[in-house]
Amino acid sequence: GAHFIVCFSFARNGLPAGGIPDRVVDILRDAAERTADAGLDLLVETEEGHFANSGALSAELARRVGHPAFGVNWDPANALIEGERPFPDGFRAVEPFVRNVHFKDVRVRPGGGWDIVDNGDVDWTGQIAALIAGNYAGAVAVEPHLSPSVSSTRRALARLRGHAAAAEAEREKVSTR
Repeated sequence: GAHFIVCFSFARNGLPAGGIPDRVVDILRDAAERTADAGLDLLVETEEGHFANSGALSAELARRVGHPAFGVNWDPANALIEGERPFPDGFRAVEPFVRNVHFKDVRVRPGGGWDIVDNGDVDWTGQIAALIAGNYAGAVAVEPHLSPSVSSTRRALARLRGHAAAAEAEREKVSTR
């Protein structure tokens, strides 16, 4: 019953962020064709340390692959780790390609480094408001990465619901002005 497979865009292995090699594009285009033949879509996850490490580069990769079965698994926290302001900047670039969203949060340390936390630096209320405004029809998957697993998932789900309610409330305010 799956509709898609999530993949990564290959680790940069120390190469600077920026350009996406043609070989990466070719491999992922071939993978998208094979995935489509199986009746599925292939979604590349925005992932730190990889070629598609930001909204802008995930969008560039999707455009270059150019296959209807290829999209993006948008992970704003991973884009933030790489130094992008995921919302609104990264999302503006990647929005047309987003077919799944990962919900987790990170706190970026001032001197470098980052931590996965319950409540971090991603503007989730703004991000969810933009998904609603754009009539996003995909899933938002809770991905807390914290322990203990069950209680952290419950906290993440409660936060997601809170952000969704805040986004809806803001939308209502705007529509009544």
